[in-house]
Amino acid sequence: MRTLVLITLLMSMTGLTAACDEASVPETSTTKPTPDRTQPQRVVKQTERPTTYSPTVPQPLIDQMRFHLCRDLKLDHPKVITVQKAMVVTWRNGAVGCPEPGMGYTEALVPGHYVALEHDGVTYHYHSSQRRSTGEDHFFRCDNPALNYIIGDDQT
Repeated sequence: MRTLVLITLLMSMTGLTAACDEASVPETSTTKPTPDRTQPQRVVKQTERPTTYSPTVPQPLIDQMRFHLCRDLKLDHPKVITVQKAMVVTWRNGAVGCPEPGMGYTEALVPGHYVALEHDGVTYHYHSSQRRSTGEDHFFRCDNPALNYIIGDDQT
């Protein structure tokens, strides 16, 4: 018991000494301002691998989806296809929001995207999943979507 009291006392004194030392140092003009706490910030080191999870749906991915739908509908140009919604999502499992009856899927969170394209009043649903190892997106058209994503950033 006596040892515990001594250890606690020593730790308290060490903390007070350190606090006194910091207080005695005069402030200089080279101090950095405190960052705005309302906006989350992340410092990326030069040697760090880029993240595979983008806060927005990449435009090249949306363009590929539009070209895919243009080809499927046998249209002349993808510009007649409009983007209704584009979201970064995390799918609840390996079905990526498009389960097929009788199939089994991994029960793991899957990062990806949900994009709704429209042509002639008809909405077409595209889902993608990101491979964590490469950051590449695999996308497909889902005719019977079960929109069971849990995280998203609506862009439209």
